[in-house]
Amino acid sequence: MVRKFPKIINKLLFIGIITIPSIVFADANLLPQNPSVINGSAVISKNDKTLTIQQDTNKLITNWSSFNIDKDHTVKFIQPQSTSSALNSLSTITI
Repeated sequence: MVRKFPKIINKLLFIGIITIPSIVFADANLLPQNPSVINGSAVISKNDKTLTIQQDTNKLITNWSSFNIDKDHTVKFIQPQSTSSALNSLSTITI
C-alpha cells in the first residue's frame, strides 16, 4: 500500500527543497568572501549588511575568493591616511 502525504506536507517539502539551496548559494554573492591579507595589516569584520576593512598599515594587499557587493550591502575601507592604498585581488584555483 502506497501512502500519500497530505497536500500541506507535499507543499512544505517542495518549498524546502527549492528555497533552502537558493538561500545558501545566494548569500555568497552579497559581500566579498574569504579575505586573506597578503601584505600589511587590517581587521576585517562583517556586521549584518556591511563589511568593514579597518586598515592598520599605509599599504594593504588582500586576496579574496570573490568580491561581489549586493545593491543593499556596503563595503567600507577605513584607512590610516589620505595617501593610504589598498590592492584587492581575486584568488584563482589551479587544477
